[in-house]
Amino acid sequence: MSIKTLHITNSYHPASGGIRTFYNALLEAANHHRRFVRLVVPGPATSIEEVGDFGRIYYVAAPRVPVIDSRYRWMLPHLYAWRYDSPLRRILTAERPDLVAKSATNFGSSICPAFCAAAGFPACPFR
Repeated sequence: MSIKTLHITNSYHPASGGIRTFYNALLEAANHHRRFVRLVVPGPATSIEEVGDFGRIYYVAAPRVPVIDSRYRWMLPHLYAWRYDSPLRRILTAERPDLVAKSATNFGSSICPAFCAAAGFPACPFR
């Protein structure tokens, strides 16, 4: 049985650099090694992109970052962390990952572990 990991980041958009490169390589490796990898990122609309047989990207509708670089979007706490039927809660419930990881400092280092603990999922925050 293969483990399933779910990764959450705000730093992924069509023109982003290192974070996008990392996750694209992770999705490629997931398919090569037949491991399930899920990625949750902000987007202009909520949608799902299948990446081979083992990779999947969930885009969650989110507003643009108002300062510095408006190419980025933010999944803000009220969009995912509260106890209501949020897109992230629906994704976690449907996917039932073995591990949830977050990346990028603008996500809020304590939000993902706190949300995952409240929802009953193991979390692995990293920077």
